[in-house]
Amino acid sequence: MKLKNSFFTIEESSSATQIVVRLNSKHPIYQAHFPDEPITPGVCIIQIAKELLEEALQGGNYCENDKNWQGQYHLVAVKNVKFLAPISPLETPLVTYTFQKVTLSDDGTTVKAQITVESTDKLMAKLSLTLRAGKFER
Repeated sequence: MKLKNSFFTIEESSSATQIVVRLNSKHPIYQAHFPDEPITPGVCIIQIAKELLEEALQGGNYCENDKNWQGQYHLVAVKNVKFLAPISPLETPLVTYTFQKVTLSDDGTTVKAQITVESTDKLMAKLSLTLRAGKFER
């Protein structure tokens, strides 16, 4: 399920490595997690990172033209996840996703990335993702 334009919107994207997103505090996910004191679920933090990275890859921001994959990427591994502070859309509606290290396989179909999520003054999360292009296989 895509979260872009419903759960979050891109507020500012000055480069492919740093993207500011606005969380939608009125999204139904926050009614369950948690009423009156919404906290962004960890799975949503990861999904936002995946969607932003996928969009950057499809735009050719991290690869040469012959490696640019226009299809869908699938999340195949999540490692070293650290949620350092809760992200409340009421207290911190704007968060910045920074892609610090992005590496592509030679054929451009597998990408690994290290990502931080922060507010203006606090590191909120750190994670490492691996995405693979093409048809999803179990």
